Amino acid sequence: MSKTDTQTTDPVCGMTVDPESARSSSYQGKDYFFCSESCQLKFDGDPSAAVAKAAQQEAEQQEKTHSAHSCCSHDGAKGTIEKKVASDPGAIYTCPMHPEVEQVGPGDCPICGMDLEPKFVDLADDGDEQQYRDMKRRFWVGVVLSVPLLILAMGPMVGWNLAETMSDSVFGWLQFALATPVVFWCGWPLLVRGVKSFRTMNLNMFSLIGMG
Repeated sequence: MSKTDTQTTDPVCGMTVDPESARSSSYQGKDYFFCSESCQLKFDGDPSAAVAKAAQQEAEQQEKTHSAHSCCSHDGAKGTIEKKVASDPGAIYTCPMHPEVEQVGPGDCPICGMDLEPKFVDLADDGDEQQYRDMKRRFWVGVVLSVPLLILAMGPMVGWNLAETMSDSVFGWLQFALATPVVFWCGWPLLVRGVKSFRTMNLNMFSLIGMG
């Protein structure tokens, strides 16, 4: 066994110590090791409190590690949702910007409008990418409709005056037909959240998008 494998943690200060050379005390049949006489004296003065504090610090460290893994899954997303979503229908969801907001099941934050995310992430679950697929479909439909709309509206600036090939009425209705689904179908999730923000008076970025 290597020296690293035999090292342990001082329950008082949290430092890593070598049991072979460190000071030690026993409590409830378990040996505890210390980096200095000062830490050992503090432990011996109230061992139950020291053990409880060490257990709490270890739990907090594990929670921080869990949160770090969740953040990494966001940063590493490349066209797919790599963060694993809990499959339990009774899972608690929370807002990454407003952690005080919690509810059972997915939804959107009543304060900022962002999608709620699982409070507890199951890294072994591939999750449900339904929302991602829905937004992707809306995006590509918007692209297909917006490109010809852009050409019709801005074409005259680059010498492509397509309005000359049709009547003014047809030209106007064609632009209307292309723009309407982009605004009201592709942008529907954003508009819904914008209206909701005005109803609750929790104005946010979706309020601005809706007004625009």
